[in-house]
Amino acid sequence: MAGRILAAEDAFNLAGTSKKVRVQVFAPIPFERTTWACQVRMGSPLNRDRPSYGEGPLQALVLALSKAAIDLYCSEAWREGRFGLKGKLGGYLGLPAPTMFLDFAPFPFDLGRDEDRSAVLMYPGDESESSAAMVEETLMVTEPRHPMAVRLFAPEPHHTGWRCRVQIDHPIGIDRYALGASGLEALWRALCLMAGELYGSPLWRAGKLGAFDDPGGFLGVPPPTSLAFLTKHAF
Repeated sequence: MAGRILAAEDAFNLAGTSKKVRVQVFAPIPFERTTWACQVRMGSPLNRDRPSYGEGPLQALVLALSKAAIDLYCSEAWREGRFGLKGKLGGYLGLPAPTMFLDFAPFPFDLGRDEDRSAVLMYPGDESESSAAMVEETLMVTEPRHPMAVRLFAPEPHHTGWRCRVQIDHPIGIDRYALGASGLEALWRALCLMAGELYGSPLWRAGKLGAFDDPGGFLGVPPPTSLAFLTKHAF
């Protein structure tokens, strides 16, 4: 698939070898007329190189990360405690586990408890953002009717580890970073931050925010676990 831009990459440990297993997620790109594609590549022994498709770039990215999590947590190496991240084998891999896996991989799509959130979020302050957004989608606000853009930037190294910027235009109006120990972790936390702000907003809960033809409906990204009761769409 031509034109792919690497969005995030992590190197995983495999017991018995010093060689790292690389997992790469590429920025979503348009595919055909109304579809977006997001490619995930995994090195040996996982050996994956395939796209996920969505109606928009956010949905394509979320589905790609979900498929990556399925492949990682369902792998024989992880189930046997031989696969891990940063030397910790058989545990958390920097990505949330899909809801159906939480009985054996208790790592939900959420930012954690309220008292933990300050440790994974930061404001950009006076720093300028020179790169273009990796993902940008436009939602619609009703009463009065006007567009509202949401933007997600590629993860970047930071002295805390990694960070990933999220912007949502007014009337919600946020500009924040999600922090992570790895690029993939910062990326999914940024998606979780975005989803929490959107689904938790008075606008969406009043049915006044959504896709152009579906106010109050699915926004292309699932809600975090703490807000899953609001909608049937889960990670």
